[in-house]
Amino acid sequence: MKNNFIIFFIILTCNFCFAQKNQRSNTSKNQCNSFNLRVYVTDLDREGTNIREKAKGKVLLKLKGDTDYYMLSVIKAKKGWFKVKKIWGVDWGFIELSDEVGWIHYSVIGAATRRKVNVLSIPKTGEVLGKIDQETSVKIKDMCSGWVKIESGNIAGWISSEWLCGNPVTTCP
Repeated sequence: MKNNFIIFFIILTCNFCFAQKNQRSNTSKNQCNSFNLRVYVTDLDREGTNIREKAKGKVLLKLKGDTDYYMLSVIKAKKGWFKVKKIWGVDWGFIELSDEVGWIHYSVIGAATRRKVNVLSIPKTGEVLGKIDQETSVKIKDMCSGWVKIESGNIAGWISSEWLCGNPVTTCP
């Protein structure tokens, strides 16, 4: 009887470890659904920020950094690049994209937190790595099914997209 209990315990432990491994792998790109995330351009280059036809592709549009603040609606992340669906200039209004889609590099976009948030190691169920205060600017690194991988100071991890504000000139409600 004691041997059966030990075998049962080992099987249970192995199943738990396997489930944890699967949960971590569910954040892979194959499991991510696209969603609409509002971000703003953080690029300070006076030459402007490039919107490209594809990652590392031909420049479709150059947003002038010294004349306006820009908000973007991004819908997908791929290897450090974000697919742009819409662009708004704070002073200029909606900006048309020729093919209704463009790409922007993660290094030039950001958002701010709407409230104090926990930063998780993986979406939904990850361990808390730290907290970020309300109205803190964060770099956007990745996105997956309503969750956003961010970086701020010495902390990087995942937060729910509902706690981000993509407006560069005001706080979001």
